[in-house]
Formats: sequence, structure tokens, C-alpha cells
Amino acid sequence: MTIDGAGKVTFLLGAGASVDAGLPVSVELTRVITQRLDTGWGRSPVSQALHVAIGAIVAHDTARGKSAYDGIDVERIFASIQMLARRNDHELTPFVAAWSGGIDSFGANGRLPAFWGGEFRKAVHDDRFGTSSLERKFKEGVEALARTIDSSEIYRRLEQEMIESLVSTLEVSAESVEYLSPLLRTAESTTVQIATLNYDNSVELLAKQQGADLDTGIESWLGGYKWSWRPEANVRLLKLHGSLDWRLRVRREDGERIAVDRVLVGEDDDRKLWGSNMGVVFGQGSKLRADGPFLAMLIEFDRFLESTEHLVIVGYSMRDEHINAALRRWVVEHPEGRLSIVDPGFPDIADAQYDVPFQRDLVEAFCEFDESGSRLGYPRTPTANLVVIRKGARDGLAEVFERVLPGFE
Repeated sequence: MTIDGAGKVTFLLGAGASVDAGLPVSVELTRVITQRLDTGWGRSPVSQALHVAIGAIVAHDTARGKSAYDGIDVERIFASIQMLARRNDHELTPFVAAWSGGIDSFGANGRLPAFWGGEFRKAVHDDRFGTSSLERKFKEGVEALARTIDSSEIYRRLEQEMIESLVSTLEVSAESVEYLSPLLRTAESTTVQIATLNYDNSVELLAKQQGADLDTGIESWLGGYKWSWRPEANVRLLKLHGSLDWRLRVRREDGERIAVDRVLVGEDDDRKLWGSNMGVVFGQGSKLRADGPFLAMLIEFDRFLESTEHLVIVGYSMRDEHINAALRRWVVEHPEGRLSIVDPGFPDIADAQYDVPFQRDLVEAFCEFDESGSRLGYPRTPTANLVVIRKGARDGLAEVFERVLPGFE
């Protein structure tokens, strides 16, 4: 595929690429999931645990000068929940004199057994039950109110319920993803390469809607680091952080000597059959999972980039170190490579104030500097190989194909 001299194009989609489909991201996703878990007249211990964790993070941030109204990124809160669920196994636990009392404050069940009130009143007023019966009922009520629940278990339940809520929250319709149609513009004449960090099925729905033959490669994965594609598929979609309709199971097939990772693909109609281990990588920090297909897909992403001369990044925050490492390798190995960034919140190239260090690193790789060659100063001007479009995916992708890739028809 030759595109205005740019060679093969690869698209990398981040969370921002799904905003125009009506999906919440980041802080908004935290609010939506919290509202989903706040059901009934009172908060369950699981819901209470989520509010305790959010409150602790807000208190920590405001003590360091941040605004209490900035909100909490959903992956940050999820990473915190994971650590709290396993805090007794953490290497630092022996050195922590006492964990914050708030993280266990929901440990009391606080509920009396069903019909306890009526039975207690009957024991008080009915002499036939005797004093021992009254004492027994009183003791039963006190023990029920004082009964504690293992907070680690509650955080593990919260971890699972947050992921299950994520499934419902990130559902999309075929009509809502039409704005991504430029991605498949050349599907009839050449193979389209797309890597996405999103769990939703936006691209799959789009391909089905437009009659494109899409393959994620997941159904051909048999373990190990080899990744295979169906030869007839004209859209190759690499879901680097997994998918909402994937489930991981360790299973041994007939004739195999040992159980290995398997990925089940399908609708989530019966979680008991599918199992609870969703095939997604969720949370801040390291997003490399040793189980499942994630390392294999990361290696395949490097293969994508080996043949890529023009990389189009849409809505990626540039906070994932393993993805950034692959992009660094691409920049080094492709000195003539071209980069287009579509992101309404991307910093001005002339501005030295980048919230994310890798944003500056990537920009500097495509800019000319002062005569001293120092990379400590401001970049003078971007080269022709860098284009930053500060628009959302709907308008930004349209501009990429109209202005940046005029030969992409």
C-alpha cells in the first residue's frame, strides 16, 4: 500500500477514540461504575468499600494541592482496589505498622437476621419462652450486628463487580460507531492494520456493518508467542488490552500433557459457564500480564510497527509504558517514519509543559532544534513528518484522510 509516499499505515486507538461512540472514559467512567454499584436503599459493603477508597484518594490528592473536583481516573481506583484486596500479601505489609482504619470501616455487617425483631418481642412478652430464650435472642442480635466481614474479601468482590459493571457500561451500538468508517476505507484493496487499547467492540461492529472481513487472531491463538491471521481477512485488529467478550481459562485439551491458557470468545450471557476471569487488562501501572495472549499480542504489535511507515495515533494518553516502549523502538528504527496524532487535549507543540513525559519525548523526535543541538530547549518547528490534529476522533480521522493522507483512496 502506497499512500502519498508514506508506505504502510498502522492505526493505534486509545480510549479517546471511543468517546464519540458515547462511551465514558477516565473520571466519568468512575462515576458511572460507582452509580451502578450504588443500588438499593443502603450501600452494600462492596459499594461502601468503593466510596472509602475514592475518599481516601481524594483526601490524599487534596493534601498535595490538587482540587477535590478533579475526580479519580477509573484505572487508578481499580489499581488501588486490587492492592487493597491483596494487601496482606504485599511485600511492604510487614513494614506498615497499621493500615488506615477507614479501609476496614465497612467490616461490620450491621444487619439483624430476618424476623429477628418479631421473635425478640415475642421472647420479651411471652413467658412461655423463658429468660434463656430472651437471652439467646438478645445475644443473637448483638453477634449479628458486631459480626465482621473480611475486608480483603470485600475488595476482591468489588474488583470483580467493577469489571462486570465495565462490561455493561462499554456496550456500543452499530449506529454509534459509523464515525470510525475512515479506518476501513481501503479494506477492499489492501489489508488494514489496527491496534487498539480499548475493550469495547466498536471496530468489530463497524466491520460487520460494512461487510469487511475482520480478524483479531484470538481464535487462532494456541498459546506461546506466535500470532496468526486468517489470510482472507482484510482487517487485522490487535486488541492489546483484551476484549469484553474474552474469558481466560486454564484448560487441558485431549492429548495435551499439561493445562495451558485458553481464550473463550463469545457473548456474556452465562457468566457461570464462561467463568469470571475476563480477558482484559484493567488498572494503572504495569499492564503486562504473564497469563493469556497479552505478551503474544505485544510482540505482534512490534511486527505491525516493523512494516509501518506512517503511524496514526487516535486518542491515546501515552501513559502505558509497554506501548510507549514499542513506539520508541519504531521511532528509532524508522528515521523517515511519519506520525499523525489525533487528540483534542494534546499539548501545543511549542509548549514545554507536558503532563505526560512521553508526549514530549515523541514530539521532540519529530522536531528540529536550535543550532546547538541541545534537546533541553524548546523544539523550534515540527518536521513535515509530524502532524498533530487537536480534534476528537470523528473530525480528526476525517481530517487525517483529507489532509494528511490524500492518496488513501
